[in-house]
Amino acid sequence: MRQQKTEAILFQSKPFFEKDKLVQAFSPTLGKFQFLVKYANTSKFKYGGHIEAGTHVALDLYKGKSFFYLNQSQLQNGFSHIRSDLNRITLAFYFF
Repeated sequence: MRQQKTEAILFQSKPFFEKDKLVQAFSPTLGKFQFLVKYANTSKFKYGGHIEAGTHVALDLYKGKSFFYLNQSQLQNGFSHIRSDLNRITLAFYFF
């Protein structure tokens, strides 16, 4: 099965090569895994803030040779109440 749909909480996103991002996530079905987002570091990136640490997203992934690749993303919860307080942000990233 090459296509996979899952919900996940994103832990970390970092640049990968020139235009891509490598994202670490945790999902109830896949556990801890990584996926690659193509062209995430360009000006016309279509997902905006969906692929940032500390968000809960629904993902549509495609299994490549060595990575999962992102086909589609939908934001479930951005946890804006955590992002409004510095102490809450510190605790959230401590647990990540």
